[in-house]
Amino acid sequence: MTEISLTATYAANMQRATLDASQGTDGARSGAGGALSSKYGGFLMTIAKVLGDKLDEMSKDLQDFADKLGKEPTASETTELSGMSQMFQMFMNNASTVIKSLGEANAGMARKQ
Repeated sequence: MTEISLTATYAANMQRATLDASQGTDGARSGAGGALSSKYGGFLMTIAKVLGDKLDEMSKDLQDFADKLGKEPTASETTELSGMSQMFQMFMNNASTVIKSLGEANAGMARKQ
């Protein structure tokens, strides 16, 4: 697979997981999303859990790749690690923005009711 198709597949999987979580599938209704999700509930905590799980997965892949480089990595390996690090950083920033935006939107709706 090419990098673009891998990215597209990853994005589609993230959207599917987020939709499943917000619609109450995959155990979200029973509060199986984690300790905070089951304590506080709601779709915002479920989305945060899903995004956190994906970030954990990405960070593990990044760490595994870094561990495989050895003492003298090639320029292409170093460049690939830099690319992976940037993708992780962008995803982390986007996850934070999503949670913040949804939380602020919920607060705004709660004030209007």
